[in-house]
Amino acid sequence: MNNNCLQTENLSIGYKEKILLNNLNLEIKKGEMVCLLGPNGVGKSTLIKVLTKILQPLHGEVFIVDENNFVNINKISPLKLAKHISIVLTEQLPSSNFTVKDIVSLGRVPYTNWLGNLTKKDDIIIENAMEKVNITHFKNRQVDSLSDGEKQRVMFAKALAQDTDLIILDEPTAHLDIVHRAELLSLLKKLAIETQKGILISTHELEMAIQAADSIWLIDNENELEVSSPEDLVLSGKFMKIFKGNHVCFNEQNGTFKIKNRALKDINLIGEGNRYYWTKHALEKKQYKIINKKSDISVTVKPNLWQLEKEGKVTELGNISALIKKL
Repeated sequence: MNNNCLQTENLSIGYKEKILLNNLNLEIKKGEMVCLLGPNGVGKSTLIKVLTKILQPLHGEVFIVDENNFVNINKISPLKLAKHISIVLTEQLPSSNFTVKDIVSLGRVPYTNWLGNLTKKDDIIIENAMEKVNITHFKNRQVDSLSDGEKQRVMFAKALAQDTDLIILDEPTAHLDIVHRAELLSLLKKLAIETQKGILISTHELEMAIQAADSIWLIDNENELEVSSPEDLVLSGKFMKIFKGNHVCFNEQNGTFKIKNRALKDINLIGEGNRYYWTKHALEKKQYKIINKKSDISVTVKPNLWQLEKEGKVTELGNISALIKKL
């Protein structure tokens, strides 16, 4: 049995006057979370729209698997496509008097009769979708009363209720704070495994994508798309090359971005562990260059204090803030 829920053949996307991405041969497997990354303007949203038949490709084909057979999405009806692909776009829910359950129930539209009547099976699927994303306890609330994070969960529950093999999300964390961004990506990863659905996410959350994604589709500034594991892309230096800037750099050791601080003064820093790391972090912001040899200024990070040696005088300090002031 084929484990793919989507694949493309020689796909080219863009506009008549400009090709954005060319000759793409991509696939998404069931149970896999794929993150689509790249700088602004390289074609991420356009690719999402082509994969969901909102836009037509310039060339090539997009296939879904229907009853273990590959079918071109342009040869099936929108109703049938809605039983294979569900999509969550960046647009927020419009103001309305709908309840959470009303919105989630819309995921069953491809399966209801022309009157839109829900069956007992539909009700079970809707309840299960709300339970999986932990929104059952406020299913009777109006959507206008929800936070941005809660609204995103509602839209994902709607996509789950649609019961498709593939769920595509375009910038799902755009309106969320850091805690809710992490929670949503963690939830998506968990549900990809539990439900064996393929999940494709277009996102700017590179650091979180590295932690959560099974595979990354990375578009560079020359509009070339590379598919690989997050770890291999880090080791290849691709992230550092694509997301470099005059004032920021990518740290290949921990997969995070760091602001570049110009080092003007040497300081000898001695210690280990978290206290050493965050002391180094604070000193580098103050334009100190950390060295491991004798210097005019030396700081020793101890279990309960910071010892500063400067101009022949040793001072013991209780925290990093006090140390920085004393320097």
